[in-house]
Amino acid sequence: MPPTQPGDPQDSRRPQPIGSIPVLFFFMVCTMCMLFLIWRRADSLRRVVAHQLKTFPIPRSEGPIRLSIDDGPPAREFIEDDDDDDDNHHEPLPPPPPKNNASKGT
Repeated sequence: MPPTQPGDPQDSRRPQPIGSIPVLFFFMVCTMCMLFLIWRRADSLRRVVAHQLKTFPIPRSEGPIRLSIDDGPPAREFIEDDDDDDDNHHEPLPPPPPKNNASKGT
């Protein structure tokens, strides 16, 4: 190698870093594997719970839900627009209290 002046760049055989792409790829693959394992575990737990709920004995006293007979007004009365809402038959608001000037300390 010929001598060079100080301050001139020199070619060297230093090892170059691999870079972050392989590291990111490695962590991405590990994360995907962990998510897949969690998904499989959750799916198997869901199947077990669904099977237990299907085979769970229901006492006859708690049978199917029955709706009560409602003797109230029909739903149409709540849906129709009433003209009574627009009337101004409300009581007027009381006047505001008078301002007390004696509390200012004059």
